[in-house]
Amino acid sequence: MSDLRDLYQDVIFDHYKKPRNFHAMTHANHVAHGHNRLCGDELTIYLHIDGDVITEVSFEGTGCAISTASASLMTDALKNRTVEEAEHLFEHFHDLLTHDNAEPAPDLGKLEVLAGVREFPARVKCATLAWHTFQAALKDSAGSITTEQLPIRDSTMDLDNASAGQEATIDEEALRNDIIATLRTIYDPEISVNIYDLGLIYLLDIDPEGAVQIEMTLTAPACPVAGTFPSVVEEHVAEVPGVKSVHVELVWEPPWSIDSMTDEVKLELGLL
Repeated sequence: MSDLRDLYQDVIFDHYKKPRNFHAMTHANHVAHGHNRLCGDELTIYLHIDGDVITEVSFEGTGCAISTASASLMTDALKNRTVEEAEHLFEHFHDLLTHDNAEPAPDLGKLEVLAGVREFPARVKCATLAWHTFQAALKDSAGSITTEQLPIRDSTMDLDNASAGQEATIDEEALRNDIIATLRTIYDPEISVNIYDLGLIYLLDIDPEGAVQIEMTLTAPACPVAGTFPSVVEEHVAEVPGVKSVHVELVWEPPWSIDSMTDEVKLELGLL
């Protein structure tokens, strides 16, 4: 494992287990709430801004390891910066996570280690949720900010204005999130972890009519429930409102490995 990968895991683990600035702020003059339905992350960002300087910043909420660690690192990085400096820092951080060849900007500091998240595009929303919520707090945006408003690989989205194209696909996105939430209630027969976070789901495809196609694997081909487990998944997913039909196919390539697990599961199992 490379030194950079070791550092990435160490920083994520440290800030997940002992998040900095993790508390409500009664004297905050800017507040916003963020929600990532895909991963279940929810957090509130509190700011106290004096003139143009962010004198205090804190957060509270629940989330995956990446979301919590990113919020913790962000609060440390933003303190005592001007609003303009903070917005530039967000741009540099977002570019680092969403552009494969982006070089870390000098002002990123410890935030640079989160570049490893770009290897997993679906987790970019987890890593940037706190930052988008911070921007909403600056604008005093009413209501909650959700990651459904944000494309995974696009840094140009305005939180206050969703495009017509996004509105047209919001139902499909919501259905996907509901299916994933259901998959997280189904546990692997051999390891006490849900099949989604364990990394057993290789494909989740939804057509415009609500037909769902899932490709999944199991931790070992010799699993005694291999013949029946797909039907168990089908039964659960079929109960999700909006699903018209569902087919689950069991595949063995590529073979499952512990690298398929989410980082928070690895942390819980003591593998990081």
